[in-house]
Amino acid sequence: ERVDDIVADPLAIMRFTVEEFEGRVAIITSFGTQSAVLLHIATKVLPDIPVVWVDTGYLPRETYEYAEQLKAVLKLNLIIKSNQEWSPARMEAIHGRLWESNTIEGHTLYQRMRKVEPLNEGLNSITPKPKVLLLG
Repeated sequence: ERVDDIVADPLAIMRFTVEEFEGRVAIITSFGTQSAVLLHIATKVLPDIPVVWVDTGYLPRETYEYAEQLKAVLKLNLIIKSNQEWSPARMEAIHGRLWESNTIEGHTLYQRMRKVEPLNEGLNSITPKPKVLLLG
């Protein structure tokens, strides 16, 4: 196929990606408002594609509801991760509300505890390891 033909068709892009990387593709999602588009396209081509979602413990109710709806409708192979060692309550009791910190160290610690560590755990749970991560 010509590149122009592939680029014009989102399903063709996804098929190319899955074939090129031997199916070793995963998605990292925030379940933002546009997440449904990529998740829908991806599951059309690779129905069991691993989808990693980091639950920070601070998401709005609507995000959880939206995630449950998409999980059911698209039959997502959803991997939900959160920091098991540092619950939001424990983190706040010991370190305060880090996202309100006026320091780079506070924000860095928050990102590591609430997002980076759970994301790494989710990605490390996928076998074989993905060669490509899609964000949506």
